Amino acid sequence: MIAGAQVEITGENLAQPVVVMSGPLGEFTLPDLKPGRYTIQVTHDGFAPQTEAVELRDTTNLQLVLAVAGGKTTISVSQRAPDTDPV
Repeated sequence: MIAGAQVEITGENLAQPVVVMSGPLGEFTLPDLKPGRYTIQVTHDGFAPQTEAVELRDTTNLQLVLAVAGGKTTISVSQRAPDTDPV
């Protein structure tokens, strides 16, 4: 992961989402989560969002990789009637 990424955690044991930022080495820690099922979404400008469903136990290490976001390509197609030669 990369530094400054937003990490949002939702789950059955949370009344509301928890949001933290990753540190200088891309790491993040959530020490107060109870064991259970959670969804972790990581976002950062210029990268595609990464979502991971996890079952947390006492300690869980995750390796999340963010892919560079793809550029958007727009293609316009038009058609013109062929020129006709009047007779």
